[in-house]
Amino acid sequence: MSTREFDVLVIGEGLAGAMASAAAAIEGAHVALVSKGPGSFMLGDDCLDLDAVDSRRLESDDGFRQELQFFLKIAAEAGCEYRGWLGKKVRVPTILGTFRDVTLAPLYFGKHDLLRLKEVVVVGFSSIPDFDANFIAERLSSKARSEHSDTVFRAHQLQISSDELQVSLSNGPPRLELQFAAQFDRKSRFREAVIRALASAVSNADLMIVPGVLGINTTTDELAELGRQVGCAICEVATLPPSVLGIRLFRRFEHYLAKSGVERFTGFAVSELWSEGERYRGVVLDTPGRKQRLQSSAIVIATGAFSHLFEANTSEAMPPNVFVCGGALRASDPRSENAVAIITGYRAGMCAAIVGVQYAGR
Repeated sequence: MSTREFDVLVIGEGLAGAMASAAAAIEGAHVALVSKGPGSFMLGDDCLDLDAVDSRRLESDDGFRQELQFFLKIAAEAGCEYRGWLGKKVRVPTILGTFRDVTLAPLYFGKHDLLRLKEVVVVGFSSIPDFDANFIAERLSSKARSEHSDTVFRAHQLQISSDELQVSLSNGPPRLELQFAAQFDRKSRFREAVIRALASAVSNADLMIVPGVLGINTTTDELAELGRQVGCAICEVATLPPSVLGIRLFRRFEHYLAKSGVERFTGFAVSELWSEGERYRGVVLDTPGRKQRLQSSAIVIATGAFSHLFEANTSEAMPPNVFVCGGALRASDPRSENAVAIITGYRAGMCAAIVGVQYAGR
């Protein structure tokens, strides 16, 4: 069995695991990130809501400013800028034709308060049937009237032919949103056809709402440039899970962590969490052929609420080199799950880095 040594070992690649890895790496720790696959945050719209966060339980004196500033910094460096801040609300549209008020929202949702604009066009694609532009525009118009807003929401349906959107059935029923986004990234002719079609729908609109399918790897700067090419600012809305917007954020964080020197071991189950005395010392990965052991001075458990690898019991003392965060704490309201992941992931990564680096004698 081969063995690799690290300062910090993070188990779980959800939002909490990503934050813990980034925080530890910034503090100079040699970090390994282990996961069977991406976390559940890629299923959603990437927004953060702090209203349901229990500040007494998480013991915050400054309203989580330090944790949120760290998240906003690395999100911007990863190409996924956010807007919003504590004490304010960002209003974002949903696929149900409603508005959702959140603390932080990615700029994929745009920079504008929709109900302060003159005209908004909701654009659907014939190849994305789950996004009903007429239904969404009608519901948003009703909401605007109820809030005495003069914003006009109109619908526009675009036809993307089956020849342009080449759907693969080799892996079972297709997720059209994912295939659309992948082809938008890879096929220049398809991308150009979509941009031309979107430009034809602008007319006098101040903002265009579209399903979140404009590329899996698109950064917020690239989306802004797409808006300039189309002739109108663009607001992407998360579709049914797994959301392209969630996958996009996951991909951008993967790229950021790789640039930060974090070594990722993905696709392998953890077969054993082994200990020496009162400390956990690492994990054994169920790799093909010979198993691999990863040894570490500090361990972060970010395996989510449904993992049986480690039963987090906050009433009992944790081993001194183990730090639990995110859903593994089983301490958050579903509405604040992403926010709790960021707060606790950052804290766990910082604490683990101190232990890991000191233990390594650096």
